[in-house]
Parts: sequence; C-alpha cells; structure tokens
Amino acid sequence: MNKIVLLLFFIPLLSISCIGTQNMGQFELEKLLQKNKIKEIKVYQSENPEVPLNSENLIEIKTINTNGFVDSYKSINTFTQDTFVEKYFYNNKQQLTKSINYSDMYPATTTYEYDDKGKLIRMLVAEAESRDYSYTYNKNNQLTKIIGKTAYVGDDDKIVWSPVDSLIFTYNKDLKSSEQFYYLGDLYSNIKYEYNTQKQLTKSLQYSPDGELIRTTLHYYNEQKLNSHNEINNHYDNVILYEKIIYEE
Repeated sequence: MNKIVLLLFFIPLLSISCIGTQNMGQFELEKLLQKNKIKEIKVYQSENPEVPLNSENLIEIKTINTNGFVDSYKSINTFTQDTFVEKYFYNNKQQLTKSINYSDMYPATTTYEYDDKGKLIRMLVAEAESRDYSYTYNKNNQLTKIIGKTAYVGDDDKIVWSPVDSLIFTYNKDLKSSEQFYYLGDLYSNIKYEYNTQKQLTKSLQYSPDGELIRTTLHYYNEQKLNSHNEINNHYDNVILYEKIIYEE
C-alpha cells in the first residue's frame, strides 16, 4: 500500500526555488524525487489552515513515474489545465545526463556534466533564453556556488554569454545554513535554515533584499524520517500552500 503524508509546502529543496531560478533547481528536484521515491503530489491552497483539504482547493497535481530511476515528472494546474512535463535520461553510471521539458510548443533540453568524482559541474539549458550554469564546491564537496549565464547575439553576430543570476551557499559544519540568490549582481532574496538535533531541516526563512520576511516554511517528519509535511506561509499575500505526498512502498 502507498504511504500518504500531508505536506504544507513550497518545495524546500527548491530553496533553489527563488524566483527566476527554476532551471537551477531541476537537478535538485530530480534528486529529491528519486531519493524519497515520491509517486504523486497534490497541492492545495488556502488562506485558512483550518479549511479541509478537498477538490475545491486542489490547485495542482504532480505525478512522478519511476523505473528504478525517475523517468518523468508531470504537473497539471487543475484550474487552467496548464501542464508541465519533463522526462529524464541517464548514463551507464546512473547519472542524470539529460532532461527534456515538453511544456511549451518547442521542447527545451537540459544537459548535465560531471567531474571525475561524480559531482555535477555544469548544466546547460537550451531554450528560448538559454542558460549555462556552473557549479562550485568546497573541500568538503559541499555545493557553494551556482553561476548562471545567458546567451545573446553580440557584435559580428557572435553568441556572447553574460552572467545573469547566481546562488551562494554557506554552511555550519555539514549543514547548509543560508542561501543567497543574486540577479544581475544584485541580491534578490536570502534564505536561512534551521535544524533539529537529528540534523533534519525544520524551518526555512526567506527574506527580501531589505530584510523583510516574505516566506516561512516549517518542515515536519514522519516515523520513517521522511519529510512528511511542511507549512508554507507566503507573508505578502497570506496564502498557505498544502501538499499531500504519496510515497512508493
């Protein structure tokens, strides 16, 4: 039988989920889905945490197909019927090497490159606004920086890559303590993380550049130590997001 857990959430992994960094987070999203063997996610939205979760406040359904690894990810907006579909491909080392997004008229392909130790070092997003992301690690193999460049046509019709966005990570020993997102060199948002004694993430606080708290995420865990549910409070519009996650056995 599938295990069903409740999640009040804004994909914590997408801490890389700052506005404008969706592509930067796709690799992390795939790892999260694979690690926890998530089968389906139902997203609910409410301005009142006491409102029951039902079809009236269901806003999105996400389906994950697996065959040893995550094969595909599909998200449907229940109001607009807009659909996001992405498929994943792997090499013989079981590393994610390519993903294809079929949501728009023309599929967008993302490719992934690794160093000889298996760490992701580059992600190239080929779409209308192509992005090239490079990954940097510290001596403890912790991800410390993601730098994104975008392409434009310069002089003599040559393609020029220009820095556009970046993520900077800091750590307290082996735990990530903060994450800063920069756009065109300016700080866009800052996320700080808190943990319990079991080193489980318990709280994420996202701030605006001027220090205003714009989103609080509380993380909870079940007996299997899986992230069972989260509570996301978007302070700027007082909207709370709920997610119900179905795990594979």
